Amino acid sequence: MGVTVDHQRAEQLLRDALALASSEAELPEEWLERTRQVGLSPCKTYVAVFGTILLAKATNPAVDVFALKASTDSLGAYGPRMLGHQVLVPFAITNRIHLGARGREPWNNQPWFRYEVAEPSMRIAAKCRSAFEYLLTCFARVAELTDKEAFMGLAAFMHERQHAEAVYEQLQLGERPLALRGLVQVTEAFVNRDPEGGKRGQALTAAAFDLVFSNVESGTVNDPSRHWPGDVKIFGDATEPVQCCEVRQKAVSGTDVLIFCQSLQRLNVRRGVVVMLDLAQEPLDGLALVRQAEERFSVTLTLLTGVDELLRTATSWSNQPVDETLVELVERMSERLQEIEATPAGVTEWQQLIKDLTGG
Repeated sequence: MGVTVDHQRAEQLLRDALALASSEAELPEEWLERTRQVGLSPCKTYVAVFGTILLAKATNPAVDVFALKASTDSLGAYGPRMLGHQVLVPFAITNRIHLGARGREPWNNQPWFRYEVAEPSMRIAAKCRSAFEYLLTCFARVAELTDKEAFMGLAAFMHERQHAEAVYEQLQLGERPLALRGLVQVTEAFVNRDPEGGKRGQALTAAAFDLVFSNVESGTVNDPSRHWPGDVKIFGDATEPVQCCEVRQKAVSGTDVLIFCQSLQRLNVRRGVVVMLDLAQEPLDGLALVRQAEERFSVTLTLLTGVDELLRTATSWSNQPVDETLVELVERMSERLQEIEATPAGVTEWQQLIKDLTGG
């Protein structure tokens, strides 16, 4: 039996906290410093998570800040994901508060959606381990606060994140509806004009998978600390991915494909996707590779060649109307580019291309 966090009250507290943060009032140094330290984490979701637990505690002091789901076996369990996504993130976007992770659902990332409780035993990327341990000390301190003290901590959080790096402008769409053919052409040119070391292709693939799956993880390009094969992973309710995707913006051989399948087999991942976005990609014997992947590695393999095939496949998978699907795709692409830390010029270029395409 958990507790309720009133979203309307939370929204009002955010407005009050921002007003206080923007005034000349003295704010608690401990929470200014903790916000700064959390902001230094290489795992960008930590900022939004920290802000959410401060907001939850200020709204209802009975919450268990260590609970990560409303279903957690705790008297103070609540829904931090819904509070973050429905209250904190929209408020931050409107008021230019930088939450670190620029996507619309920071809680829908590793490791937060996997676990019931925030605790030291959680599987964390090596590069983020020390930052995570520090974040847990913040959880512990927030748990000790009264609602009034948590509100002051929230105001300190707002003050610091107001002055963090500039927030990207939101994607602006015009009145002209998107057409798949035109979007494919624009996207193909954008992805290949400057791949940014593979970031643009990986962002596009993650955005395409977002149309269908709720738990899609896209790590840093060529991240040496990643545990699972591939660049984009799809998770279900378990802690292991149900599907891994390798994204290449350079030519791929049949041998490359089978090596990827072998790496999936070693970690007992039974589904794999290889997305080949190089314009000079030579045709592969797809049917033969699919059969070999199944027979040799027990992997169900999907091969997607080019932006056209990737986007058309993702659009056909979606259960939303096509018009809505295309709008979601371009929005998710903008967010994924920012999450993967593509250049600001690249993000701006994408947003301008879509604005032009829709007559904005």
